[in-house]
Amino acid sequence: MKQTAFITGAGGALGHALSLKLAETHQHIVLHDANLSLLEPVYDAIEAAGQGQPALFPLDFRQAGANEFNQLAQALEENYAQIDTLVLNAASLPAFTPLAHFDPMQWYEVLQINLNAHFHILQATLPLLKSGAAVIAISDEAIAQPKAYYGAYAVAKAGLEQLIRLLSSERDDLTCRIVRLPPFQSDLRQRLFPGADNTRLPSAKEMAQRVLDHL
Repeated sequence: MKQTAFITGAGGALGHALSLKLAETHQHIVLHDANLSLLEPVYDAIEAAGQGQPALFPLDFRQAGANEFNQLAQALEENYAQIDTLVLNAASLPAFTPLAHFDPMQWYEVLQINLNAHFHILQATLPLLKSGAAVIAISDEAIAQPKAYYGAYAVAKAGLEQLIRLLSSERDDLTCRIVRLPPFQSDLRQRLFPGADNTRLPSAKEMAQRVLDHL
């Protein structure tokens, strides 16, 4: 049976690299990000590499509700018999902010993108995650030792890790992995640390390989 992979946040640096890697070993690739403009470069890169034409599922996690996630679940069930690899990668870290000054609406938004939306994605894909399927959650080394100003991002990543542990305890037929990554080259990193020489960091491609080494 043809292998299918589904990745959230496919338009970012890590998501792009992961999508290209997954396309080498999976016949079907399902790519998610907030809009088509983020997904089209990934689509083009996979097609140019001769790895087929991935399916695109644009969905803005900030605004998505139960109806949108139900529509996604229905579309997946109509088009795929199973999902063999699910990568929960979409993330948001707008800025480093002390708790005393954290805007409540931004707090809710970061939790929605990093945690709540991935609960919905997991629930939508569970019927298609057959025995032996892999679920990978992308986390952050900063979660191991909480750091000041990471705010809702740190809370959400810790919650995502717990979500995967719960899944593992309920579905021992799945391969559930939490991958805590160190800093790496990305537009997000450059925005958060504009004065740093981020070229000294590992590339997104190197990080993608580290993630897939856990499969």
